[in-house]
Amino acid sequence: GLDRGAHPGAGVHRLGPVGSGQDHAEFLASDAPHQIARAEGGEGAAGDFGDDRIADGMSVRIVDRLESIDIENRIGEFLAAIGAARDRAIERRHESAPIAEPRHLVARRLLFELASRLGGCGRGQPMYAPGGATAPIPCPGATTLMERQALRAQRILSIDGGGIRGVVPSLWLAHLEQSLAVHGAGPVAEQFDLLVGNSTGALVVAGLAAGKRPAELARLYEEASRAIFPDAPKRVLSRARRIASQGLSAPKFDGRGLDRVLHLIFGDITLGQLQRPVMLLAFDTIARAPVFFRSYAPEHRDVPVWEALRGSAAAPGYFPAHSMHIGARELAVIDGGVVANNPALCAIAEALRFDEGVDTPRQLLLLSLGTGRHAYPISANAATSWGAMQWAMPLLDVVFDAASDNNDAIARLLIGDGYTRMQLQLEAGSQFLDDASSENIQRLHEQALQYLLKPEVAARLAHVGAQLAKPRTAAHSTAKPISAL
Repeated sequence: GLDRGAHPGAGVHRLGPVGSGQDHAEFLASDAPHQIARAEGGEGAAGDFGDDRIADGMSVRIVDRLESIDIENRIGEFLAAIGAARDRAIERRHESAPIAEPRHLVARRLLFELASRLGGCGRGQPMYAPGGATAPIPCPGATTLMERQALRAQRILSIDGGGIRGVVPSLWLAHLEQSLAVHGAGPVAEQFDLLVGNSTGALVVAGLAAGKRPAELARLYEEASRAIFPDAPKRVLSRARRIASQGLSAPKFDGRGLDRVLHLIFGDITLGQLQRPVMLLAFDTIARAPVFFRSYAPEHRDVPVWEALRGSAAAPGYFPAHSMHIGARELAVIDGGVVANNPALCAIAEALRFDEGVDTPRQLLLLSLGTGRHAYPISANAATSWGAMQWAMPLLDVVFDAASDNNDAIARLLIGDGYTRMQLQLEAGSQFLDDASSENIQRLHEQALQYLLKPEVAARLAHVGAQLAKPRTAAHSTAKPISAL
């Protein structure tokens, strides 16, 4: 039912407790959309707003309820509810009612809100101001949209985090690049409009955007991994010093090796100097908010690539947070996996937000690459008896895997046939993100190549290669200033 509640500046009707899909259908079939419209507009009937304004008012409330729902079971119902709200409003619209916004823009905005909320962008706050206002509330770390240029984002590459396991997607991309060569296409990075990554995935997409080839990046993991994740004898002294000053909770690694490797690869180049558009995920512990390092955002163009990657890769418990400044703002940045270890939904939201040629996720081609799922179970005895110390490290893996699988299911539902997810089940012993031994890297190498031999995987990757080799549509060939959504 409807629950009348106070809201600054206006009387607002909020959706009451979420029930079954039938409950939603009955609500939408009632006069509720028009009660909401009348409440927010003060005087006047629903027809004074037009169907798009009514649907817009409904959309904010529908999206605001998503976090309290079983996402995998309810997302289809909510998408249907959005459409039902629009259909109901159209039936009741007065012929003389002005239309505040073109219908395709309303639909596009609805989908952007949906993907943004589910992907972690703007979590905890409405993406648009209450009362049907059309001015967007930017995600943390974003500038106003009017300050940006339009972004072509119909073809997207998204790569998960996973430490040393970044060698897996690097090998898969090397294979894809070989198949693209058969079609006469150039480097794999040039076939995507937007490259999105988190942690080790951020390193891979930034490397591609800097002109490095996937095979080169795979070799990098083999050659530089020991510098990033030194074995026990080499880190004993460093850890002893940090335990003395920071206590037993000091991070496992000091991060100096990671700093050196990132400097070696990227030098002093900035995000704005990368050859392809990238978005790298991280989290600022000071603001307690996600940070989306965008190479095409004015405030991030001068950020050194190594710094953005150092923050994105700072997995809690493994590396210390990275302290940095963006202008006058101080940040303490940690691994973007706490936002979305699988950044596919953030990528969808980015396309809907910045590409004026994309009105629905069904227009997208998104290749999402995982770094391998954990194989070891946590027994019932362990799960019921562990305390904070025992859960300290496994908890991060559990949260990352669960969130990644959830994002995968939602992205598949939103995009449909244009979505491809590559993910393998790791063999026991090769799941640790900091195991840089040559034996483990060899095991990861073998498992990645064996995965490509599966008939269904080979067929799907061939399909992706054929789609990427096609010429881009004329609608996406020219960039122009983008207006606020």
